[in-house]
Amino acid sequence: MNEIKELGRDKTTKRCFVAIDLPQSLKEQLNSLIEGLKQADKERKVRWVRPDGIHLTLKFLGEVVPDKIPDIIEATTKTLSQPEIQPFGLLVGKLGVFPNLTAPRVIWVGVDSNLKALNQLQKAVEKALNPVGFPIEARPFSPHLTIGRVPDIGQEEKRKLGILIQNYQGQTNFGVLQVEEAVLMQSELRPEGAIYTPLHSFQL
Repeated sequence: MNEIKELGRDKTTKRCFVAIDLPQSLKEQLNSLIEGLKQADKERKVRWVRPDGIHLTLKFLGEVVPDKIPDIIEATTKTLSQPEIQPFGLLVGKLGVFPNLTAPRVIWVGVDSNLKALNQLQKAVEKALNPVGFPIEARPFSPHLTIGRVPDIGQEEKRKLGILIQNYQGQTNFGVLQVEEAVLMQSELRPEGAIYTPLHSFQL
C-alpha cells in the first residue's frame, strides 16, 4: 500500500511509531489466545490489547509535528529500499511476560527465527531516522507483540497470574509471519484504548 492518510497542514502533533503490522488471520489467532486467557482469569485484571492494535514496534517516535512526517517517510523509504533489506519470515508463538512470571507487568507473544534479519531491519530504521531528529534508542531491541498490561493488583495476584501464563506457554504456536513491509503508524490515545492509523508503508 502507498500513503494512506492525507497529511494535514496544522501543527497538531501526531503520536507516531514505525512497526511491522500483522495480517488479519494472525490477529484473529491472537484474539483467540486473549479470549482464552480472559476466560481462565475470570476477574479480568489485565488490560488486554484489542487484536487490531497488536503490532511489532521497530521504532517509537513520540509526538511528531506533521511538517516532519514527509522527512520521516523519505529517510525511511530510502533506507529500506536498499538491496540488503529483504523480506523474511518470523515464527510467532512463545508466550512470555516482562519482567518475570512472579511479578508480570506486560504479557507478550514472542517471535523467533530470522532474528538477524529482524535486527538488521530495526537498526536500519534507527539509523535512517537519527539524522531526522530521533535519537537512537539506548536500550537493546526486544522484539515482541504486547497482548496485555497488568495494573498494580498486588504481589499475590500477580503470582497467580504468572502461574496461569506459565500453564499456557506450551500451547501457543501461530506459524510464520511474513515480513514484507514496515508501516509508519499514528497512535491516538483514547479512554477505550489506543486507535492506530497507518500513515505510510515501506516495502522491503
